[in-house]
Amino acid sequence: MESKDSRKRPKRRREQSSKTGKNSSRPKPLQIVYRSKLSDRQLRAILRCYAEGMSPKETMQRCRVSHVTVYRMFNDIRLRLMHVGLYTHPDAYVDGELAAEEEGGPFFDGESLRKKLEAWMGKRRGIHPENRIAYAAQAIFDIDAGKNYVPAQLYRLILFAIKATGPLNRPPRRLDPAIFEQEVARIMMAELRRRVRKSSGAMTALASVIAKLERQIEGYLAELRAESAEELKPPPSSQTLH
Repeated sequence: MESKDSRKRPKRRREQSSKTGKNSSRPKPLQIVYRSKLSDRQLRAILRCYAEGMSPKETMQRCRVSHVTVYRMFNDIRLRLMHVGLYTHPDAYVDGELAAEEEGGPFFDGESLRKKLEAWMGKRRGIHPENRIAYAAQAIFDIDAGKNYVPAQLYRLILFAIKATGPLNRPPRRLDPAIFEQEVARIMMAELRRRVRKSSGAMTALASVIAKLERQIEGYLAELRAESAEELKPPPSSQTLH
């Protein structure tokens, strides 16, 4: 026959388990897609394929998902990266390049950009008219800035964009552009440190970074000189009519 103490032990174990944190709240996993039937692992695999520049067909074969899922997620990623500012609307990109040219920047070759966009878009058949802007934004990124990112960096930025603005298939929350720019800088610096540690030519990598910083500083000083020269110009003399 069991004693009273032995009958009470299970209850004490339950009480102890609740105190140790088994029922405590844990951070929720990142919700990439709201109410998705795919597992988190499958969704992350699709994000990785996008970051690696794989085609929808290659992604379908690797992740074993339908073409509808891949095309929808890829377009949602494009729109989200436009929302956070990594991808630029084509009109805004052209306006920015023309403004930079007028302020003393390099000549903007619009015809060259148009040809590159046509070649990039021509490799992707069946683009829906409603999605052409998002495709063009991705193309501009790949042509202009994409070479500065490795797939791992782009993958982390996609995850950060989702974490900061919500699931891909829900209306995005507003994000301060400065916060995303800080995350871009943090990821870029982390990749640089990784390369320096891994590479035997650490001094070469550092010299490349220094040269890039020097070019950026020179550009900034040129802008300041141009602004100062404009401010120091004497006002146009008014001619007196006799």
